Amino acid sequence: MMAPGILLVTDGGEPHLIFSITAGGDSEIAFYEGVTTSSDGTALAEYNQKRDSANIATVVATHTPTVTDLGTRLLSEFQPGGTTGQSQGGGQFSPREWILAGSTKYLVRGINRAGNAQPMGIVCQWYEE
Repeated sequence: MMAPGILLVTDGGEPHLIFSITAGGDSEIAFYEGVTTSSDGTALAEYNQKRDSANIATVVATHTPTVTDLGTRLLSEFQPGGTTGQSQGGGQFSPREWILAGSTKYLVRGINRAGNAQPMGIVCQWYEE
């Protein structure tokens, strides 16, 4: 089964990104730049947290893309959460703000390392200048 992921496609700007991943067991966070896809996946809803603003995101976010080349791996971090059916799980927030390049595809991926099925969630937040 393909590891879940969120694809972010930037336009000509430089979005500032932070992300977090939570999982029901041991997992790995992976972040890639210059991803190639044969399908960008299913569109996600994007919300401006400044609720009285009419600005809309220029970054396009999708889930479950069909990736043909992962590009450059920028980040790989292990997240302990357990490996048994009674795993405690864990969550990790990227303490780094990434300033993304324009006209580039990025992938934030959570990889299950628990050895059994576990739930996982990915959240991406960004702002654009």
